[in-house]
Amino acid sequence: MEDEGLSIDDLTNVLRVINTAQQRGAFKANELSFVGGVYDKFATFIRLAQSEANESEPIENGESSEDGSE
Repeated sequence: MEDEGLSIDDLTNVLRVINTAQQRGAFKANELSFVGGVYDKFATFIRLAQSEANESEPIENGESSEDGSE
């Protein structure tokens, strides 16, 4: 298998794993703040990456972009 690196979908799956593990009681109370911090960092990274991806999508209807470039 060729190494393709991590995708946003992979990182989203990590958040799902963390949620599932927390719901099933996999973390001790004193671990929850650390796990929550990691979760928040991943969630912020995903949100920013998706936002940047949406901003870089080409305009499909033939209109120029807001800054006047084409």
